[in-house]
Amino acid sequence: MNTAEQYFQIPSPLHKIHLFNKEVWIKRDDLIHPFVSGNKLRKIFFHAKHAKEDNAQILVSYGGYYSNHLLALAAYGAIGGFQTKGFVKGERPKKINPILKLCMLYGMEIAYLTRGDFANQRQSFGKIGNQYFIPEGGASSLGAKGCQAIVEELPNSFDHIITPVGTGTTLSGILQSVEQKKWETEIHAISVVNDRLGIEKLVKSITTRQYTFYQKLGFQKLNTEELAVVKELVQKSGILLDPIYGAKAMNFLKDAITSGKFKNDETILYIHTGGKTGWFSEKMTNHLMKL
Repeated sequence: MNTAEQYFQIPSPLHKIHLFNKEVWIKRDDLIHPFVSGNKLRKIFFHAKHAKEDNAQILVSYGGYYSNHLLALAAYGAIGGFQTKGFVKGERPKKINPILKLCMLYGMEIAYLTRGDFANQRQSFGKIGNQYFIPEGGASSLGAKGCQAIVEELPNSFDHIITPVGTGTTLSGILQSVEQKKWETEIHAISVVNDRLGIEKLVKSITTRQYTFYQKLGFQKLNTEELAVVKELVQKSGILLDPIYGAKAMNFLKDAITSGKFKNDETILYIHTGGKTGWFSEKMTNHLMKL
């Protein structure tokens, strides 16, 4: 990393826990940094490196009202000596939520775009003037390059890797590294968004490594089983999942283990991609009140 590396826990820890009557390893990318956590740092890193090499002064990106990506970028900018600007999808809300407040506390300039303008601009990439644009969520080949480190940091191979999927960027990086290492690991990609074609298009543009794709739809929604998995994990291990992606991926893992999908002697790695501030939204806080 760069001179800011002292602020980040890299490599991220690897924890072994007994879960669902099975030994499971968890790659704790959520512990990299309180707000530049998980795959967020990895997807920003090479963009920021290029921005510094190009003498850009402002990092610019896109996200929703509760974007963990924008919060990570704001915090990274403060650490790395960049100004930051975030374009948020939708009209300025009457009440600014805690995520956007934290972005502003870290010095990020917030601007709002109509949904149409946001859709047209959210994949902007590269330097314009003194600004360097990063696609929404860091979705790009550079973002995937950063996510290769998830596998590069592992001390050994695993029979199965389970990862949540949003844009497909993290998945692409994992697949690239597994392919380079010539591991026979089966990659299980659990998507919570209804954009399979978009995810597959991005992955194919970066790597040809095969993987198994699953959809657990219901973005920003948690069912009773998913809430139960969150509660079980945190009470057994102290590990809190994010509610948007992680809870659904972990619920997939529980179903897979209890249905006998994995052999007794097979090793399993779950990627915790951070994003725990997702609990800050009013909708997710309401879910917490049910526990």
